[in-house]
Formats: sequence, structure tokens, C-alpha cells
Amino acid sequence: LRAPWLSEALYTTRQIVFKQHIMRKLSLSEQLLFCTTRIEAKDQNDNKHIGTGFFYSFPTKEGKGSFVYVVTNRHLVENMKEIRAGFSLADTEGNPIYSKPYSFIYGTQEGIIYHPDNSVDLCIIPVSVFLAFAPLDNKKLFYRTIDKSLIPDTDKLASVSPIEDIMLIGYPTGLWDESNNMPIVRKGITATSIHRDYNGKHEFLIDAACFPGSSGSPVFVLNNGSFIDQRNNAVVIGSRLLFIGILYKGAQYTLSGEIRRNDSTNAVANAMAYSSSFSNIGYVIKSDMMNDFIPYVHDYFKKFNL
Repeated sequence: LRAPWLSEALYTTRQIVFKQHIMRKLSLSEQLLFCTTRIEAKDQNDNKHIGTGFFYSFPTKEGKGSFVYVVTNRHLVENMKEIRAGFSLADTEGNPIYSKPYSFIYGTQEGIIYHPDNSVDLCIIPVSVFLAFAPLDNKKLFYRTIDKSLIPDTDKLASVSPIEDIMLIGYPTGLWDESNNMPIVRKGITATSIHRDYNGKHEFLIDAACFPGSSGSPVFVLNNGSFIDQRNNAVVIGSRLLFIGILYKGAQYTLSGEIRRNDSTNAVANAMAYSSSFSNIGYVIKSDMMNDFIPYVHDYFKKFNL
């Protein structure tokens, strides 16, 4: 059974990135804070796993609207029995409300699309239906989506330096501002050139504090006011925002140390203890991998005649 209002809501969801339909104009930086969502995934043993997702819109095949998905890492949600995420709310004028999130629970693997290459740690979760139902609960949601227009094409990529300041937004170690539903913003630099595939994979490295919970964080190049164009080594007056990748893991190294244990007989036993520490190196999947999902999104929504 498909109600007319539901198909209409699915088809005309136009949360294209950063378009303004609100009374108070938000800066680019402010809007970026509303593109992510904190994900809590529960496995079959009820253990909780925390990670990051972000809102992404795919155009319909006819280009008359868009489908909204949450993008995150495969390892966070695969085989999980429950996935919880949330949206910020908006007031009657469309301004964001800084409060605890309006949560939704995705209790099935149905509809989740995993990247066709199993070695690519990406998946997308449909939320357009949830967006259509939210008004029935008298809720107006506030969020911003990333879309293909922010992925640098060949021309824009040519302006990017091998060493660039980057920003990632997410929930390291699950940390967030729960009262205001705000993520944590981290800063770093590219550790390998975005123009090259690191070790033959379509990814690159960043030098930033990358902790568990940050997996799934979108990575941006954000310049406010001016930036250097790599093509002609010229300073450009203006702002630049590029969506360059998705963090999926951080490099770790092992620490070892000696433990001495005394027992009641005063005998001394030696043992080695091992622990791991983070090297602040993050592995990032290049953003153009998002384009691989487009045909699968269209195939999924064929059942709704969309």
C-alpha cells in the first residue's frame, strides 16, 4: 500500500546541500555542523557500537528530486540488528533548534546498500521514508546534505595541493554535545597526496586525531576568504568547500612493556603487556566512490515507481 502523500514526499525531497529556506542565514561553517549524525549500532548480542554518518542526497533518475541517505562505514552497520541515528529539529520559521536529537531506529538490513566492492568500507542507509513520516509526528527536521556537486571534478581537483589543510566532522570515541546535538570538528592535513591512490587503493591518508567513533566522518577542504590555487600557484580571493573523502579507519601501533608480579613466595615472574595507541594517521576513501551507488539507488526506488 503506497499513500499518494508518501510517494510525493519521497519524490520531492529537495534537501540539496546548503540551500537556504530559513529566516536566519547560517554561515557555511554552521551548516556543515548539521550534515552529520551520530550512529549507535546494536549487534546480535546487544553490544553497542558508535560511529559517524552523514546525510547525502542522490538525484532521481529524472533529476526532478532527490533521495536522502545516511552514509557510513560497512563495518559499523553490517549484520547489526538495530541502527539508531537522529536529526536536529527546526522551529516554525525553519531555524535549527539546538536540543537533543529526534531519533529514528532502523531495525532491518533491508534497503541498506553496501558498496559493490566488498573491500570498500562504505554503505548507505535510506532515510527518505523517515523524512516523509516525520511531519505526521508534528516534527520539522533540520539537516544539510552533501551531494555530488561538492565532489571535486577534474578541474577543481587540479586546484588542490598535495598538502592541504583538511577538516573532518564526527563523533570521536562517541563524544558529542548531546544537549545541542552537535558533532565534534577536528582539523589536520593531507598526509599523502589526494592526486595519488595510496598503495594502489582509491584512498589517501590524513594527519589528524582519528579515534574510534570517527569512522564515517566526511572530510572536507574548507577555505574561508582565500586559498592557493595549485594550478598556477596563485592566491584566490573567495571561499572554497570540497568534499574529498570519508574516513574509515585510523592507523595504530603496538606498545609493549614489562610487568613484574610479586606473589606470596616472593618469586618474581616476568610478563609482557601489549597495548595499542593511535598514530593520528587516518585512512580516507576518496569521495568520488559515492558515484558508484547511483545505479543501485535508482534500482532500489524502482519498486516505488520513483
